[in-house]
Amino acid sequence: MKKLLILFFLLNGFINNAQTRISGKVLDSNNHPLIGAAVYLNNTSIGTTTNDLGEFELFIKAGVHDLIISYLGYETIQYQIDTKKSIRKFTFKTKETGNVLDEIVLNSKKYSDEDRAYFLSRFRKSFIGKTIFADNCKIENPDVIQFDYNPLSNVLEAYVTKPIKIINKSLGYTIYYDLVYYKLSSTKITYLGYSRYEQIKGGKSKQRKWKQNRLRAYNGSKMHFIRAARNGTLYREGYVINLSKRILNPERPSDSLINDAKKHLAKLKGVNISMTPYMTVSYTHLTLPTIYSV
Repeated sequence: MKKLLILFFLLNGFINNAQTRISGKVLDSNNHPLIGAAVYLNNTSIGTTTNDLGEFELFIKAGVHDLIISYLGYETIQYQIDTKKSIRKFTFKTKETGNVLDEIVLNSKKYSDEDRAYFLSRFRKSFIGKTIFADNCKIENPDVIQFDYNPLSNVLEAYVTKPIKIINKSLGYTIYYDLVYYKLSSTKITYLGYSRYEQIKGGKSKQRKWKQNRLRAYNGSKMHFIRAARNGTLYREGYVINLSKRILNPERPSDSLINDAKKHLAKLKGVNISMTPYMTVSYTHLTLPTIYSV
């Protein structure tokens, strides 16, 4: 009986940890194999490269994943895989991107070294961030990033000739980010891309520190909140959310009276004021989880 119980738990653990094998081939538009193409699951450290025949093989956990196929000078492929559906051997075809990157590189030469340094600084702050962990990140290959700046609209756009390599010394990762789109204005930032992670080698002390920092970075993050909301575990994971409501303020003066007051104050002291037709009667409160230890 004891042996049967041990066998049951072993089989149960094997089933829970079972992985799905996916394989395939990456070809160009002429059906020639692409050697060394990157094949990986987006935002993970799970990936590989194609062999001399353009073939690849990956073992993935159960679930829905975004498979990315990337090769320099060719269009990036994004394909969603659901392990609940039948998994077959895939064949992916991609085509060259043309001379777009050459034109970007050529146009970027019109900027001085000072301009480029300024653009790179703005890019780094908006793309990596300004947190403690972000300050400990380094872009290893900034030369692959090219910029296009419109001084009239103050809009900065960025393009890459190959994936950006970022060393995150605080979390123990090397990140390769394939930037597809980036646009920064004075009011918002928009970017799209695909990333793969490689763990940096280190001793036990570094590994423990990286594990703590990863947990600290995750807890209270946008990804943590979305996952908790999706799983219905917001309260259990430390989030408290209260609804907010706005109602009309009955004591607010009329628009004409406010405008007259603005003009009068502007003449006297150059002061500019604004009033909203609403008043807040409650507020949204979000307490970030503190389940990690520093």
